[in-house]
Amino acid sequence: MNKEIKTIFSKATSEEAIDQLFVPSNELDHLLKNGYQSNIRLLKKILFDRKPSYINNIVAAQKKQKPLLSLVTSLYKGDRYIKGFMENTCNQVGFENYELIILNCNSPGNEEEIILEYCKLHSNIIYKRLDQDPGLYQAWNLGIQMSSADYVSNANLDDRRSLCYYTLMLDWMIANNIDVGASLFWTCQQLPEESMDEDAIVWYKDYSNNPSYFDFFKLNSSADKMEDQCILGPMPIWKKSLHLVHGYFDESAYGPSADYGMWCNLKTAGTKFGLYKVPLVYYLRVADSYARRVNVSEFNNKIIKSNFINFLGR
Repeated sequence: MNKEIKTIFSKATSEEAIDQLFVPSNELDHLLKNGYQSNIRLLKKILFDRKPSYINNIVAAQKKQKPLLSLVTSLYKGDRYIKGFMENTCNQVGFENYELIILNCNSPGNEEEIILEYCKLHSNIIYKRLDQDPGLYQAWNLGIQMSSADYVSNANLDDRRSLCYYTLMLDWMIANNIDVGASLFWTCQQLPEESMDEDAIVWYKDYSNNPSYFDFFKLNSSADKMEDQCILGPMPIWKKSLHLVHGYFDESAYGPSADYGMWCNLKTAGTKFGLYKVPLVYYLRVADSYARRVNVSEFNNKIIKSNFINFLGR
């Protein structure tokens, strides 16, 4: 382990020192695994508040005629989150190379006023108001069908991404021919722009960057049953072409677990998944979220049972 990296990590005070912290992912992963998280506030500031200079060459290499990535957002009752979401998204490194598709699912809130201000500044924002709410995953499906990039991602209003999240992920996924990719993520109780959550934890950091089929499940030995484990977290990136073969998110069958159902089906079919071993995402745990308003165990049990039968029967 590089001794200088340890020193920088624990004592960084200058911008130059902070820039040096953007070491290759395997080095940062080594830091995380070996206990150098004592200055968790600094780590979060590095990952979420700054645009590291070393990735400018990646952005330049990525510029193309059509968008590299389509971000799909389903909007409903998002007044609390919309301003922070737009700031976090539009300030992403390389945002000019992406398109942001926002589908307003007939929200009763006042989000539109804020969104339209950003539309004046960014021609790559597509905003559409629907006459009725089709449901979260049907809105995603509609946004994916509207998208023009080869890669898509769900951009949730109440989550936050490192400012270099999409650039780092796309560069890594393309280089390794990954079909569905995600980074590690923090779970937190508060948005970073509201308050720094010192108790946030990083999920799935001990898993391989090449997750196996069985990583999507865990054995509850006390209950003698398999349980769900959505290691891709809240905002993966995937190839749009997968939908041409495997269909779209099926909320009628899987309810609030439609994304987990899709990932399990894709993994069963042999799709290549990747887990980027640096926490680049904040996942906000909201008490009244869709997944917490509905008992998801019935849907997850259905997914697990059908996938195990399909996988073991191949």
